[in-house]
Amino acid sequence: MLSNRPIGSPGRARLLNNGGFSLVEVLIAALLSTVAIAATFAVYAGTMHSWEGTACLTDVQREASLAVAVMAREIRCGSSVVIGAGSDSISVYYDTGSSDSLMATFHANGNGQLIDIGGGIVTSHVSSVSFSTPDGRAVNIDILIDNGRGTATTVDDQHVLMSSTAVCRN
Repeated sequence: MLSNRPIGSPGRARLLNNGGFSLVEVLIAALLSTVAIAATFAVYAGTMHSWEGTACLTDVQREASLAVAVMAREIRCGSSVVIGAGSDSISVYYDTGSSDSLMATFHANGNGQLIDIGGGIVTSHVSSVSFSTPDGRAVNIDILIDNGRGTATTVDDQHVLMSSTAVCRN
């Protein structure tokens, strides 16, 4: 005896007669896809913001470190120093035997730049620089550098205070 039913299980017959997805199923799938894409974008944007902030802070640290290294190198080559009245400038002298000869100066100008003896810019974005010496040979250097960038809540949140001590060796 022959039957008009498809061969196979009754569930397969229902699957073959299915007309597709309902509107509710499509809307739920679209909503879940949108949430997943939005979450992925939020993680990506947060990561990029964090990376940019870290890169800026690294640049400020490198700039401060290089400025201190330049000043310390000149101080180490000198025989004595004279610090300006406001503690924001320094003159380094070298003993020539008969007298002292000026070999280096550093001071912050009003434009946030650290200037050397030749008028060259050692570094920019200097908020403050301070020199102190207990004996005319050992010099404490403090320099505060920012990157000039800020957020809506703070004027500048990327700044570094670098401190070092250099001793005249000659």
